[in-house]
Amino acid sequence: MEAERDPEASPYITVQPRERHEAAMASEEEELLVFELAGRPVGYARLSGRLARRHGNVEIQTLVITERGRGLGTRAIELILEREFGRLGRHRVWLDAIGTNERALHTYEKLGFAREGAMREAWRLPDGSYDSIVLLSILDREWAELSGP
Repeated sequence: MEAERDPEASPYITVQPRERHEAAMASEEEELLVFELAGRPVGYARLSGRLARRHGNVEIQTLVITERGRGLGTRAIELILEREFGRLGRHRVWLDAIGTNERALHTYEKLGFAREGAMREAWRLPDGSYDSIVLLSILDREWAELSGP
């Protein structure tokens, strides 16, 4: 919850109350992953996709990394992709990002995510203006090509 309230993260995510996080931890439809560095938490991800298991899809609903500029966000996504494609045999991982979140979009595209489209003016910014939500995904065969044997 503290990570979500970080002023650099909060404009790009939906800050959730404690009850929402507790519900996600208890749910069979969602999964929370905590990323640690030297034994201390540096971020988390909330994944959803149990309902879409038959189709091999998983959504990265939220990803928050508290220490920026060290490559930890990139590594967190790599770990998610290695887990979902390698160990769990998923076919497709998808997510969305706010159009003005250039750092996140750059990271996702660097890792092989393709832009699928946008929900135009679907996100209200703190100043009252609107921004688009960009949809991105990566397929198992694309990840296999990029990550090598």
